Amino acid sequence: MLAAGALAIGVSASAAGAGRAQASVRQAATGAVPAAVQIPPNTFVEIWMPYVTPNRPHCLDAINDSGGLGYPPLSFRTQIYNCHASDGHGDNQLWEFIDLGNGSYWIVNKYHSGQCLTAYDRLHPAVDSCSANAGAEWQVINSAYDPNGFELSNDQWGECLSADGIPSSQGSGGIRLFGCYNPPFFNGDVQIQTWELG
Repeated sequence: MLAAGALAIGVSASAAGAGRAQASVRQAATGAVPAAVQIPPNTFVEIWMPYVTPNRPHCLDAINDSGGLGYPPLSFRTQIYNCHASDGHGDNQLWEFIDLGNGSYWIVNKYHSGQCLTAYDRLHPAVDSCSANAGAEWQVINSAYDPNGFELSNDQWGECLSADGIPSSQGSGGIRLFGCYNPPFFNGDVQIQTWELG
């Protein structure tokens, strides 16, 4: 499924994430040229951050609260949260990439069926109806540092999906769009903008 060793669907990134993060660091340190990340068709996968709290990986998570006020409504917001898609209650952490044929993807959430990861603005990535709106379209940019990693650049904003700081190891964290930085060496930008599939 992935260019450099796939994680089976249903295997939590929390179980395998720390080892994969260490492997990524070793491969990058040896100067290996990053391979192109293979996006599996017709498959729901976790999208997780290998360098944010690496001892307890965090996954892209669509909040499944049934209520709430605010902009966007609480029930449609996204975050990063402890990876748990393998526990049978993690459909809100499973995503399918739909190739739009122009280098862009819709990223559809399993829990919110038919809803795509969408950037209303730079501060509120959310799930909303999949549409031709560029806010719902994402480019996959291969990481210059991590051979298994990538960045997600939003077509409307031209910025990348990022952790909004470092969350606690046992809880949720905010996400937002920041300018895309893709250096071949580890730094804070790599830490908060690199994602992997699991």
